[in-house]
Amino acid sequence: MLDMSIDAWTAQLPSPGRHGATIADLSVFEKDTAVFLNPIYALEAGQRIVEFLCIDADPKSGAFGRVAQGRGRLLRICEATGVSPTFSSADDIVAALLGAQLIIVLAHTMKDGLPVPVVRAVMARS
Repeated sequence: MLDMSIDAWTAQLPSPGRHGATIADLSVFEKDTAVFLNPIYALEAGQRIVEFLCIDADPKSGAFGRVAQGRGRLLRICEATGVSPTFSSADDIVAALLGAQLIIVLAHTMKDGLPVPVVRAVMARS
C-alpha cells in the first residue's frame, strides 16, 4: 500500500535543526552558460539531502542571480571542512570535499502543499 498522506510523508522527513552529515556524493557540471554544484549530504540518521547550487554563470544568463547564494554555500562548506576555497578545476572541488563531515541546519519549507527539507546553513563539527 502506498500511503500518500501528508502525515506519512512528514514522518519520513528529518526534523528541522542541526544534523551531523557527510558529503556522500558531489558533482559539478555545466548547463548552458552556468556551472552547478550538486552536493548530496548523508545524515547520521540515514536520510539524504540534496542541494542544487549555481556557482558560476554568464552575467547575461538567467542563472546569474543565483551565483551569490551558490558561491556563498560553497564558501561555508569550505570553511566548515577546513578546505581552501581556491580550486583549479571542478574535479578539484569534488576531490577536496567528497566525504567531508560537517553539520547542516535543516528547515522545512512548503512546496505543492508538502513540507520539504532545505539546508539553511552548514557549519563545522565541534
